[in-house]
Amino acid sequence: MSDDQSADRPKTNIVGERVALGPLGDSHRPVIAQWENDFELDRFFQIPGSRRLEDVAGQFGPDGFLGGSSAVAFAVYRTSDWAFIDIAGLVSMSHANRNAELFIMR
Repeated sequence: MSDDQSADRPKTNIVGERVALGPLGDSHRPVIAQWENDFELDRFFQIPGSRRLEDVAGQFGPDGFLGGSSAVAFAVYRTSDWAFIDIAGLVSMSHANRNAELFIMR
């Protein structure tokens, strides 16, 4: 482990002054399910209604919103305490057209 990657912080790919981006993992799914079942946030999702943990897991599969080769998503961490605070990424990526849709979950 490198000096700048201590044991008490998650693995990160890009580190900024206030936030850092890292890979999404299974440990993030319960938090994501909680966010997706928050009625204040529900209006922003394409499919309203409650979601089970299994539904969230499906989003990461090859046929899911965040799976496959046309999407990339990152866990967003607050650098002051390394708390998992959001998800951000690109979906509907088209390498031929050199475009994609940026999303920030919360």
